[in-house]
Amino acid sequence: MKSINEVEANEVDVKPFKVKDKLNPDFFDKEGKLDSQIRMRLLDIADDFVKSLEVKWVKPSDIVLTGSIANYNWSKYSDVDIHIIYNFKDVYDKTDFIKDYFNSKRDIWNDTHEGLTIKDFPVEISVEDSNNPANSTGVYSLEKNKWVKEPEDMNDSKLNTDYIKDFCAKQMTKFDELFDQIDNETDRKKLETLSNKVEALYTKLKNMRGEALKSKEKEMATGNIIWKVIKHQGYVEQAWEYINKVYDRKNTIDENKPNKIVRITKTQARLLKEGGNPGYGNVYLWSWRKRFARALGVDNIEMPQLHNAVQALGAKKLHIPGSNIDAAYKESDLEFILQNKLPQLRKILGLVPKQPTATIIQDHPINTSYPEEDYTSAAANMDNFVNMSDVSELNEAAMPEFNLQTLSSIKSFAGKLKYCKQMLGPTFGSGSSRIIFEIDDNKVLKLAKNQKGLAQNEFEEDTSRNSSAVVEVFDCADDYSWLVEENCVPAKEKDFEQIIGIPFETYCDLVRWNYNSYTYPFRHLPLYTMSAQEAQKLTEQLYEQDEYNFVHQVMDLMGNYQLPCGDLTRISTYGMVNRDGTPEIIVLDSGLSEEILDTYYRRR
Repeated sequence: MKSINEVEANEVDVKPFKVKDKLNPDFFDKEGKLDSQIRMRLLDIADDFVKSLEVKWVKPSDIVLTGSIANYNWSKYSDVDIHIIYNFKDVYDKTDFIKDYFNSKRDIWNDTHEGLTIKDFPVEISVEDSNNPANSTGVYSLEKNKWVKEPEDMNDSKLNTDYIKDFCAKQMTKFDELFDQIDNETDRKKLETLSNKVEALYTKLKNMRGEALKSKEKEMATGNIIWKVIKHQGYVEQAWEYINKVYDRKNTIDENKPNKIVRITKTQARLLKEGGNPGYGNVYLWSWRKRFARALGVDNIEMPQLHNAVQALGAKKLHIPGSNIDAAYKESDLEFILQNKLPQLRKILGLVPKQPTATIIQDHPINTSYPEEDYTSAAANMDNFVNMSDVSELNEAAMPEFNLQTLSSIKSFAGKLKYCKQMLGPTFGSGSSRIIFEIDDNKVLKLAKNQKGLAQNEFEEDTSRNSSAVVEVFDCADDYSWLVEENCVPAKEKDFEQIIGIPFETYCDLVRWNYNSYTYPFRHLPLYTMSAQEAQKLTEQLYEQDEYNFVHQVMDLMGNYQLPCGDLTRISTYGMVNRDGTPEIIVLDSGLSEEILDTYYRRR
């Protein structure tokens, strides 16, 4: 059965590319002279293009018409190819730079004048180096009004049409499949991989054409015909459109893009399905608790009292079957109370304002204070892995004045630490080498304490650029004194098995087997739930299935970056993130390698 993207050989038309017995009569007369009106128009176009190059100190050595329109293999797909001939060395001694400059000018001109045609054939302009002339027959000098290279008789050329049709169909099918995958992919690193495959396929075809033009068949060589067929079906243009599209998507920062997962209760998940999220103007009061606490200047507020207070001040409680605690309200009602009713709210709650020297204690965003809800079972239901931005902003740690440029301008660690505490509040976590602050729901900042921290920040940024299996780094200081990365929820073993598809202990055995495969025998680690042979067999099976890409990437990270095996076999090393709506397991801390351990941590 034909797949939806499959191009069949009988759908490929090569008839237009067969050799003609005369030149195009719209351009050339019987003696092979170019039509004078066309010649003058092409010279006018060329002059306009030359002016746009702005290299007035050098004049073109010639302006020529070439390509299939000046040969016996012209077709309805031909372009009117005008080549402006320069000696690149006369323009500037760095000829590679000049080539890139001329190519960019060419692309701008051709893109700007897509509607420019002569006798319904599109006009394309290129700049050619006289020291490296194009290898083609059929070159007509527009300035001298005569042939520089006369077109060769191609009547003896035989096209292997069956091979060309079959080969073109396969390449176009590959392009279609890659284009579809790009349209449906959201992971940035996977998008980059797909883009590289598109570019590799394009480069392969382009190189085939280059080799074909060097052969004795030249324009009628199989590789050139294949290129023309695929190009005139629009695949070359689409390839670069998709490459550019991936670049834009990969490097765009969308402030509204969800990046974090939180566990929520079944009641909350049900409310989301019924429209209880910020997009519908409804929010959970518990998710606004910290906003109320900060506005009132207190450390904490008991939820039942807060429910009663906001209702007393006019906030209408939305009906949620089976719940009296995790209630939703209109966002506009809560915002109105925060902006206009704080004195009345403080009075109703009987709260004592927090002293200025006190510190707000930041709770974990996962609320565990309600015994009737089972948070441990949430991992079993993927509906309960819900994007934090769908619920509401649970934490707003950063003060509006917080600025990474200001942080970088502070020289000492003590100064950086003081600034972070002032702007971001209490630390989110701390180790021997780095201190973590929460910036907002989606981002945390890791501040290096010492050389160990600098080394780990640098290593973590490097691994992030090369693997989607680790936490994504969004920004970092030039000296790696700080970095900003994804804010993650710690994963449980149930989460790991649900998302990855294999038990965590089985995965740990695969990690140990992989570690053993490249270490000395005396450092080998024992496997627990399977033998080395079983681990090897399972690893080989997993590598054949794309859905276990996370496992493949971790194994590659161990080999390429020497991530410590001990860390990779602890569930605390893993977290959950929501990338484009899909829960994913990632390595939380990829800042350690065997080399860093040996240099800074292990005793010698």
